[in-house]
Amino acid sequence: MKDIYEVLRKKQAQQAHLGKQIEALQTAAEELRNVAHLLDGDDDCPLELAPTLQAWAKAAASPLACEVVFATREYEAWFLGAIESLRGHRG
Repeated sequence: MKDIYEVLRKKQAQQAHLGKQIEALQTAAEELRNVAHLLDGDDDCPLELAPTLQAWAKAAASPLACEVVFATREYEAWFLGAIESLRGHRG
């Protein structure tokens, strides 16, 4: 198992990137009211990392409502499971 502090140090490097993503959304969408950020955690433990990522996202999105969804593995499979409902959207 990875050392949680090692993982958090790597994630801290992504904190600025997360803030920039949310800022870009706020700039692009005039009437943005909520932000949902979906992350693929791969082998990271969501119980250990999700609260930290949630705090970063809420701080970056303030005053907008913001939630983080932290998939443990292979979140791409969610899209495969919903293929019928996605058909015809975005080309």
